[in-house]
Amino acid sequence: MDEQTKELCDAIESFDEEVEKIESLLEEGVDPDSQLGDEDDNASLVHKAAAQGTREIVQVLLDAGADPDVQDKRGKTPLHEAARNESNKITSMDAKIVETLLNEGLDPNAKQTEDEEFAGGEGETPLHKATQSSGDSARQVVEALLGHGADPNVENKYGKTPLHLASQSADPEVVSALLNEDADPNCTSLEDDSEFSDGGGENTPLHLAAEEGNDGIVRALLEAGANLSAKNAKGKYPIHKAAEEGWSDVVELLLDEGAEADARDDVGKTPLHEAASAREQGGFGQDENDPQRTLLALVEAGADADARQTHEAPNQLSGPEGKENTPLHHAVSSGLAENVEALLEQGADPNARNENGMAPLHLASDGEHVEVIRALLEAGADPNVKDEDGGTPLHAAPGKQVAEILLEHGADPNAKNENGGTPLHLASEETIFDDPDAEVVSVLLKEGADPNLSRSGDTPLHIVVGTGNAEIVQSLLEAGADLSMENEDGKVPLHAVAERQVAELLLDNGADPNARDSSDRTPLHYVLQMKSGEAVKALASLLLEQGADPDAQDEDGFAPLHHVAGNRSNEETGALASLLLERGADPNLHSGIAPPPLERARHVGNESVVEALEEAQKSTSEADGESDGNSQLNASLLNQARDGNLEAVQDLLGRGADPDAMFEAQSENDEADVSGNVTALLFASWAGHTRVAEALLEAGATPERGALNGKMPIAAAAEYGHSDIVEALLQSGADPNASGEDSGPPLGFAIGGGHPEIAERLLDAGADPDCQFSDNDFTLLSYTAVEDESQMTELLLEAGANPDLVDGDGYTALAYTALSGATGVTQKLLDAGADPSISPGHRSLPELAREKGNLEVADLLGTSQ
Repeated sequence: MDEQTKELCDAIESFDEEVEKIESLLEEGVDPDSQLGDEDDNASLVHKAAAQGTREIVQVLLDAGADPDVQDKRGKTPLHEAARNESNKITSMDAKIVETLLNEGLDPNAKQTEDEEFAGGEGETPLHKATQSSGDSARQVVEALLGHGADPNVENKYGKTPLHLASQSADPEVVSALLNEDADPNCTSLEDDSEFSDGGGENTPLHLAAEEGNDGIVRALLEAGANLSAKNAKGKYPIHKAAEEGWSDVVELLLDEGAEADARDDVGKTPLHEAASAREQGGFGQDENDPQRTLLALVEAGADADARQTHEAPNQLSGPEGKENTPLHHAVSSGLAENVEALLEQGADPNARNENGMAPLHLASDGEHVEVIRALLEAGADPNVKDEDGGTPLHAAPGKQVAEILLEHGADPNAKNENGGTPLHLASEETIFDDPDAEVVSVLLKEGADPNLSRSGDTPLHIVVGTGNAEIVQSLLEAGADLSMENEDGKVPLHAVAERQVAELLLDNGADPNARDSSDRTPLHYVLQMKSGEAVKALASLLLEQGADPDAQDEDGFAPLHHVAGNRSNEETGALASLLLERGADPNLHSGIAPPPLERARHVGNESVVEALEEAQKSTSEADGESDGNSQLNASLLNQARDGNLEAVQDLLGRGADPDAMFEAQSENDEADVSGNVTALLFASWAGHTRVAEALLEAGATPERGALNGKMPIAAAAEYGHSDIVEALLQSGADPNASGEDSGPPLGFAIGGGHPEIAERLLDAGADPDCQFSDNDFTLLSYTAVEDESQMTELLLEAGANPDLVDGDGYTALAYTALSGATGVTQKLLDAGADPSISPGHRSLPELAREKGNLEVADLLGTSQ
């Protein structure tokens, strides 16, 4: 914008005092159609004059040739600007400018093409703008626009007409002016009828007027034929909208006109539900709303004080919107004691329970609405009422005052919910929303709460110990909390300790530092798995000082030193290892498949622990070192082979580890069902670590040593498709027919795993194609018939498998195709000369196939007989 244009803009803002200056600037060549820039939406000088100037200035610009129909970048004309006022208060000057522009022939139905930020406006005409103001000047502008042909029923982007917007204003005369020009009182907006809509649109002007509490506008709309029973997108009637805001005058007016007091919206809420949550506020047409008078008016008109909401309301930010809620639930959740008292006086049931079993007292307690709680209890609310999870209002008590009031009125401090939790459990608990509450704990204990009641084995002491709240721990101990009580995992409270101060309290009161849980872990095991270095060191030191065993092993053979060796997240692991070693921990301790601590530390790269352990091992006697060392090497070999660490395996073999060392199989979790004895070669074969397997075989590992769940190394490699390992095992003398106890042959595992190339190699090596296994002498050919594996069938037949071999149930492979419908296998068996007359019973194979619905197989079998 050049200096002269800017000077002209400043003159427009000064009103009539600068008219001559504006005329002079225009004569000097300033373009009357100059645009003000993007920050002003590319508006013209006429837009600015229409919005901020006078009629005289607008006329001067028009006389100078300014385009009266010019649009800014949002599609607004000067008439849009003149018809609105930023404070929604049109002045007499605005009215004069509107008249001037209309006389220039501007289109009163021109639509704004784009929303303004936070102000909307897309699709609005000047009439939309004008109807959002009130007063005589606003009415004059509306009448002028209508007189020049403005459409009173034109819709904006959201489906709102000027009457919708006027019904939200404060001026019944503006509404009357529109109605006098045939504005439709029953027009509806779109489902999403504003920038901030949640899909609750499809409102009529009566909905909007009722919501704003303007009884004058409501009356004018009703007189013009507005429908009392119109429903918006959420099924709400106008009376719902008025009740929601507590506009008693409007509610009474609607009721007098015949509105239903018990009308239901789409989720089954009545106007009484809405009024129950209404708060006091100022409004149009009355000094303030009156929620209690609204409630009374509805009940007197027949509204059910205990009406139940029939559905859950979606997308609610707050409040009880669940099924079966009564108006009292809504009032209570909002914390509105006056509304609660008004409903109770009208007979509302203080013990009504919603779909989740929650009574109003549950909601009042959870919301810490003290006055509401008192009102409910005085009206007979049951302090021990239970929700569907067995929780009482005391379970939900968020603070001392609420707990005291409930206990004074008979609440049971030892009531249990469905999980066995008591109010004391919940008060001792830390959640993402709340910390443990020492004051509530103290009140509950004072009123007789039992500190030793169990929730899945956990007492309140189990729960609070992990939070580090020493004050509550002390209170529970003074009340007689049992330090030796075990939860479902066999843990005592000391197992959950996380801070030294709490640990000292427990130990000073007799806690056993060597208590074992169901996995044989001690508190020291759990402490050493924590991340915080200094806290762990302080706790570990305390436990060891109090007699904790540094070599205690859990059921898997892991000692505290193992946990330190494997804990990469703790910066104090080296110091912790030294601490344990100083207290007598054995650096070579291991059992089962648990690796030695040193090997574990090396595996995870815990160098500070490796250094401490190596130093400790140097100080052990040579004899002990040799004896323990061999066992340690063998255990390490097993674990490194399992993990496929070739360099480590070679190093261990070079240091004397036995490649045939065998260990009893152990599960890493309680659910896995494993049995047998494992070797390094078995682990490598199972996992497919070819080079590790080859290194073990070169070192003399026996290829048929060890079996896990009956699978020897060659069977494991065959099942999982490790063909190179199968070849290495065969080259080292593995028997292709070797099978473990209660297990199948390697060939069976190759076929079952879907590896034809391995199956072919085993057959070439002498695997028996007719081998029978399991309790009923099942054959491999029969297996391919059941699984419809025609490629495997062909391999076995080419290797000489007998197609007529019968199992213990009298079935041949061909009989199994009749059951399975394996057409391809059937054809290959018949081509190989299989006898279709061999049947396991009195029915022929074609009959058996038809009975199972395998008609194609039946036809093949029938034509071969």
